[in-house]
Amino acid sequence: MRPLSLFISMTADGKVARLDGRTDWILTDQDYGFNSFFETVDTLVMGRKTFEKCLSLGPWPYEDKKTFVASSTLKNDFGSSVEIFNRDPCIFIEELKDAKGGKIWLVGGVQLARTLMEENLIDEVILNIHKEMLGEGIELFPLPIHSMFWTLDDNQVFPSGLIQARYKLKV
Repeated sequence: MRPLSLFISMTADGKVARLDGRTDWILTDQDYGFNSFFETVDTLVMGRKTFEKCLSLGPWPYEDKKTFVASSTLKNDFGSSVEIFNRDPCIFIEELKDAKGGKIWLVGGVQLARTLMEENLIDEVILNIHKEMLGEGIELFPLPIHSMFWTLDDNQVFPSGLIQARYKLKV
């Protein structure tokens, strides 16, 4: 079975973006292990808002990876590497995990991540915790959230102040 990984940045107070969606606080001075993680990925999954944010940043950066976008409003007109799905995301992810291939990266979408976490479908969470606190913003884990149990697999503190923690779902 293919693993589903959430590799995501958040602030020290648990925000993934400002209220307007901006992520200008994310450190870009190095890749913080992203490139080696990305090499193991062949499939991306994201919510509509994350997809639209990616599109707003310039040319589509993931042309060589199959991308699935959860949306009830978008149409499948983004080329051969992007496919829109409009059905139960848990069933879709279970089918995707059962298919042949490499690691699946849940790029973002807090609603999608939360739905998948509630069903214990995310196998690994790699949190890049930045030193900023926004106070207001879009929370990665808005309350209430159900109990989940994770095992700390690895962690690293970078000179920039970023802390990267890798958790595996405890089964």
